[in-house]
Amino acid sequence: MDAGAADRPEVGASDAGSVDAGSADVPRVDATATDLGPADAGPADAGPADAGSPRGTPVIDGVIGSDWPAGAIVATNTVPSSWGPTLNALRSIRVAWDSSRLYLGISGTVEATNAMMVFIDRDYLPGMTATGVTAISTLTDGVGSLDNAISCNITEAPSGFGADMVWGTRGMLMKTATALDASIGLRDVSCPTCRSDFRWTLGDAAVCVGGATPACEVSIEWSALYGGAPPPLPMLGLFVRITNAEGDSLANNQCLPQQADGDLPTTARRVLSFSPGL
Repeated sequence: MDAGAADRPEVGASDAGSVDAGSADVPRVDATATDLGPADAGPADAGPADAGSPRGTPVIDGVIGSDWPAGAIVATNTVPSSWGPTLNALRSIRVAWDSSRLYLGISGTVEATNAMMVFIDRDYLPGMTATGVTAISTLTDGVGSLDNAISCNITEAPSGFGADMVWGTRGMLMKTATALDASIGLRDVSCPTCRSDFRWTLGDAAVCVGGATPACEVSIEWSALYGGAPPPLPMLGLFVRITNAEGDSLANNQCLPQQADGDLPTTARRVLSFSPGL
């Protein structure tokens, strides 16, 4: 672990690739990540994935409700959890943004002995050469509750995907954007030395709640994600997994977006990709 200031290169606009520069409220979305089932397996009041704009500022309170924009991008998972549907499960993820932050709403839950992790590529270009970590199994920071779990045995991601940042939580926790915590938060794995000593990064706030509709809501400042000003038209990709405390068991069959039969446990061949206009 490393609780020092993040030291990463600024990603310029050219790193986002050639994408549609049309309306900022009509993002480019990877269709393979959003045609995996019903529009939402979670609360019904956030609207379908294709209605309106994903731009908005939801309240980070652990309740995925009508404060989310109706056009939030959604990916789902309908596979019953092999580690208990009420204990360790991923049902859906919503993505929204405004000019300051990226917002994630994850419908699901994880026990305190396990971890929920969002692997993020901040310059995802499908089919191109990835700049981040392409094999998560090469991450080796065993010091720290969350860091140990992130260092897991995912050996393959889609062509063009390389993880730069990881947000995660051990159990259903919460944190503010000005706090660093060993068990929840944002980790920078983008630089070569960061891959064995993750950089703990400020700028993310999260509230995870259990109960009948368990969920984690997360906000990440763009400046925290990019180490400075983001490119005007970034292209991001992400996927969500559950692992155990040591990161050495990927027997859990949960992933967002839902993977094809045979892809799990050590691969993630589908990611949710999107291009916000900032």
